[in-house]
Amino acid sequence: MKTKRNIASILLVAFATLGFMASCTGNEKKIVSGNYTLTLDGLEYKEEKLTDEFCDFTLIPLETREECIMSQIPKIIATEKGFYIFNRKPVPFVFLMNNDGTFNRTIGALGHANNEYQFIMNISADEKGDTIVILDMHELKFYDSDNNFLFSKSLDGTNGIEDMAITPNEYFMGMFHRQQDDGYMILGYDKNFEKKSMCIEKGHTIIKGPLGNVNLNYIQKDHSAICCLDIPSSTFYVFDANNTSEIGSYTLSSDLMWTEEMVNNNEITDKNENIRSYIFARDCIRGHIHNWKGNYDFRIDLNSNEITLIHHDLLDYNFDCYNNGYFYKLMTPRELLRIIEYDGVSGDDGYKEYMMNMREMLKDTLEPIKDSIKENDNPYLLRMRLKKN
Repeated sequence: MKTKRNIASILLVAFATLGFMASCTGNEKKIVSGNYTLTLDGLEYKEEKLTDEFCDFTLIPLETREECIMSQIPKIIATEKGFYIFNRKPVPFVFLMNNDGTFNRTIGALGHANNEYQFIMNISADEKGDTIVILDMHELKFYDSDNNFLFSKSLDGTNGIEDMAITPNEYFMGMFHRQQDDGYMILGYDKNFEKKSMCIEKGHTIIKGPLGNVNLNYIQKDHSAICCLDIPSSTFYVFDANNTSEIGSYTLSSDLMWTEEMVNNNEITDKNENIRSYIFARDCIRGHIHNWKGNYDFRIDLNSNEITLIHHDLLDYNFDCYNNGYFYKLMTPRELLRIIEYDGVSGDDGYKEYMMNMREMLKDTLEPIKDSIKENDNPYLLRMRLKKN
């Protein structure tokens, strides 16, 4: 009897383990190589409210204190340890804020020593937040979450690294102005920095103009899948970090959309449109496009390889980061105070609708904190998650 009970217990554990593995792997997207052109001309817009897709809205105040005054934030990375925030002005700093928004510490310091940076081009971190890298002008500076300097690395023959994705086994580096010597836009290196994989080849033509992306999130990772945006060609590339030979590409095409030829021939005008920001999560790429009339939003379903164009109820529909099922958007105290104090009548119809929608969406979240918001405080993070299908 004892042996039978032991066998039964072993089988039960085995089936439970298999079930857990199946539920985990079910969240992973199988990357299938293929090149897709998604034509935007002629597509009808879908009218949506943020509350149609998202729920559980929470405002996280980023603590205001002398050690972490923030004025211009080009990038936020959400991790298990907290939020790494790149503050650009008046002096470049990287702050680690706890998950509740309280200040934890500053990462690195400005200077000329080996453990200091001279300038911050961009930052990256692993999903747990154990390792943070600052992309200096000519070097990569690695730190841990306690602000211990780990090492620096200069990669000979590889110029212009502009963003990174850190996986357990590799560093994936992107050179989106294409200043590298070997013709690749994305390179993978193992943890010893020996060149291991060459993922995306884009030739040797250097992009001389500005990229136009607002939040420096060129490369993003969700589970083992990695997505990167080549802004000059309006193309997203998606691949599995464990199998870089399977790469899917999604090129957005319209009469006004940026193309590589237009950028190289200096034919871009104010009337052309380009991808300003995006978030890669849950088998989907969400982002917004800017043109001379304003902004509009898109959603690419990576299971069906189809795109949806959207008119949202928000004037500025974009996200700053994503992690573990949650999307985050920066909101300034001034924006929140305008929503609280809005009289309901001023402004054009679009502004009225936006303000009333935001007030309705955030009324439960704003009520307990509305009297404590100060205009000159650090920003807030609006957190939300997708509704279950």
